[in-house]
Amino acid sequence: MSGFSRAAFLVALLGALLPFHSSSNTGADTQQSRPLVAAVYQELQPFSYIDKDGQASGILIEFLELLSEKMGEGIEYRALPHGRIIAELVSAEVDIALVLMIPGEIDLPPVDSVKVTPGPIFKMPLNYYINARRRPQKPYPETIELLSDLSGFRAGFLRAGSSDAHTSLQKKKYVVYFNSNESMVKSLLAGRIDFALMDPLTVRYWNDRLSADMVMKYPVIEASIHLGFSSQKLTEKADLLCRDFWAKLVELKRQGELIRHFSDYNLASFGTNLLPRIEKATACTSIRQLISSAEKP
Repeated sequence: MSGFSRAAFLVALLGALLPFHSSSNTGADTQQSRPLVAAVYQELQPFSYIDKDGQASGILIEFLELLSEKMGEGIEYRALPHGRIIAELVSAEVDIALVLMIPGEIDLPPVDSVKVTPGPIFKMPLNYYINARRRPQKPYPETIELLSDLSGFRAGFLRAGSSDAHTSLQKKKYVVYFNSNESMVKSLLAGRIDFALMDPLTVRYWNDRLSADMVMKYPVIEASIHLGFSSQKLTEKADLLCRDFWAKLVELKRQGELIRHFSDYNLASFGTNLLPRIEKATACTSIRQLISSAEKP
């Protein structure tokens, strides 16, 4: 059970410094079509990061590359700082981004000008992890129902996209914020924090890279990730692209291509979690409507 309470939105930013790579557009209007600009983040391994050649890489980049190739849409990546994704979508600085919804204490203003897929693109469990090689100074709680159950321990969080909405958490002495998963993981391994809130793929990546032994202690919550489109920048094309992208994803899911594709990267579990349920609805919605539906009991 999570220590969080209300529905809200964060952003999964994918990774880059400037517009990096543009996949080829296979449509007949190649000369007239510009690439879609996707908001990305540079240090979110294994989901997105900048590789040794300076290119945006990672699971989410691979996902967008696959989708854009199937759609015949060019795509390039642009970095944004924490907390800027919704504002940049609304102000037409970027075309698309992956929008992550989790029940929590981080509230962003509801907007109608960002269209999102009718269902989640994929789901990502978030858990509290411990360093199995360190002995705790005192026994861990048997279970946790609220974040306050960790009082007396130090819990690490990746800094929120909208940090000023984290007021209630910032007042808690046992909450420690980090700007990257790498710094949070290294603090956990060094014993500076007792728990780290992460997903299984991130933990697997850092366990392998650092020869660590982080293990899940408590399940927390499951995050839903939607693909968002800026109506302010794309105008009426936002709804059309959202509908077409969703239809293509449903087709790839039913054909088993999503699972096959990510199995090649030893990420069959990620492929399985893509489109966890295929919505009957094909009409895209807005962030405002998504917040409203998430808040319903």
